[in-house]
Amino acid sequence: MITPKIKSDSAKIVTDLSVDGRPVSTHKASEYAIHGHFRMRARERGKIVPGSHREGHNVFTTAGREWLSRLMAYASLGTPYRSDRIFYMGMGTGVQAEVPSVTRLVQPVAYAVGQFLAPIQVPVDLSVLGTGVTTGVVHRREFSENQLSIDNVPIDLSEAGLYTDGDPEDSYDPGSRVTTISVATSQVPVSYKTFEPFRKTSNLVVELSWEIRFE
Repeated sequence: MITPKIKSDSAKIVTDLSVDGRPVSTHKASEYAIHGHFRMRARERGKIVPGSHREGHNVFTTAGREWLSRLMAYASLGTPYRSDRIFYMGMGTGVQAEVPSVTRLVQPVAYAVGQFLAPIQVPVDLSVLGTGVTTGVVHRREFSENQLSIDNVPIDLSEAGLYTDGDPEDSYDPGSRVTTISVATSQVPVSYKTFEPFRKTSNLVVELSWEIRFE
């Protein structure tokens, strides 16, 4: 007979399985997580701008965890709860704590006239181990000289978000997401990053990569 025993403390939950009283395995739930890593840098005339590097781990939001959970399950045979995919990046100039409860960028900005959400590059790069097993994805976006710093107006970037292409007001149907700046504050990211402010000017290209990995 297989008997589960649950032990918990403030830091982790450990589940021991035993067969007729003999321990079989120990699993530490805290060892398995969704890891995000954000990288940003700028180029001027093809050369990397010194001091432009911004990188670090980021938070996968509560909305992101809900999306991923529903992505893995059928609502009915052949019909998943959600089919939308990560397809947009949004940038902002605000700052807030990187916690799962983040529901918006503090101060979203347009990357082009009237547009907040910028499409990522497709196809998306896969994170593949040496064994050939895929364990994550890398989303990329490049903002040109005339994007973000619209009409030659410098802007101090300090936050970013990843978004799916499904609009909650339209049953999250793929491709239904509204991308305009007018509704930017109601857009909930699946992943969020804040970083030291970087001034984007009209002579700079900004390159971003955002890796989501399962470990």
